[in-house]
Amino acid sequence: MEIRSVDKELIPKINKAIGLELTADQINFITKGINTYPVNTRQLGRTTAYIIKLALDDMVIDLNDIRYYADRRGNYEYNMHFRQEFVRIYCLLRDNGLKVCTILDRDIKPLERSVLFFGGEKIEKDNSETQCHTHYRL
Repeated sequence: MEIRSVDKELIPKINKAIGLELTADQINFITKGINTYPVNTRQLGRTTAYIIKLALDDMVIDLNDIRYYADRRGNYEYNMHFRQEFVRIYCLLRDNGLKVCTILDRDIKPLERSVLFFGGEKIEKDNSETQCHTHYRL
């Protein structure tokens, strides 16, 4: 699966949307597709960069088959973590006016109230005016 690169001019908008400053490695990966991360390392932002690039692509992503889009083949727990992070970043990018991919989700319906987890923090949100179909039932 080939994911197109993102225009470098979007980096400031991405930084603002996700609330953090992307590293040089993340910017290279998002804009040029160049992976400069050391092999077999964790916690460097590689998955975050991959999710940003995936969310800004023009493909259609079925959240029920998220394992096919994940940056690495993982177990069930990793796939659910990847899905949750993808949805979180997708909504942040979309809500800040960036053009994001189309997502399909047959199982999750819009709710009047939903609970999202951002960095381990539980946030309740009123969804009565939003069309986001990506909130998790708890």
